[in-house]
Amino acid sequence: MTCCCGKTCKGRKGLLMHQRSCKSYKSLRSTKSEVEPVDSDDNNATTFQHTSDSTTIPKPLPGIKILKSSTHWVKANAFFHIELKRLNNCADVDNFAIEFQNIIYSYFASNYGTLTKDSTPRSTKIAILDI
Repeated sequence: MTCCCGKTCKGRKGLLMHQRSCKSYKSLRSTKSEVEPVDSDDNNATTFQHTSDSTTIPKPLPGIKILKSSTHWVKANAFFHIELKRLNNCADVDNFAIEFQNIIYSYFASNYGTLTKDSTPRSTKIAILDI
């Protein structure tokens, strides 16, 4: 663990012991207590409020199969770069992200398939005679 002065100590206990005699740490603590509280009624402060236009609740999609070979990844990467240039409108970040996410999902789903849940549980018990 490292103190604000730059000294490296062994563990939390060593850091606490060092900070008892550290002038840098003590000066930071004393200036922290002298800082005046900030008024929360400041009318000049602006806050960002994110508003979403979407009122529908999205349903989870089936999982997609992940590529295993580097040649498939190179091919997918080239496809995504072409699609990214085609979208090129980043003025509306929300719609851009949704469209690009849909392109990625549909690429993997159509080219490599989706994962399906097994409706029947697998039995892990195998008789020795069956082996």
